[in-house]
Amino acid sequence: MTVAVSPDVTFAVGSIDTVIPFVLADADGVPIPDASTATVTWISPSGQERRLTLITPLSAVFAWYTLAGEFTTPHTEVGRCRVSFPSGARFWTAPFTLTVTPLF
Repeated sequence: MTVAVSPDVTFAVGSIDTVIPFVLADADGVPIPDASTATVTWISPSGQERRLTLITPLSAVFAWYTLAGEFTTPHTEVGRCRVSFPSGARFWTAPFTLTVTPLF
């Protein structure tokens, strides 16, 4: 199974409670069927791990909610997600881009 992340995300420095959605799908764009059993972790280039929350199981939409003090400088980050299942199967998503813009 190929897993992809869509879409790339842009938000302003200091954003709090911004929902960053991750839609996990196979190579044909069909949502992964076993999303409710998946553990999805966003891995930043620096190795920081952010565990995503499943918000829509049938559409395989996972999310990260930005936290206070988390994104303090403008930058572009190329991340990937690790998708793990109870069976021990593990997949990596295609890279995605997250852009944090200046406030003004």
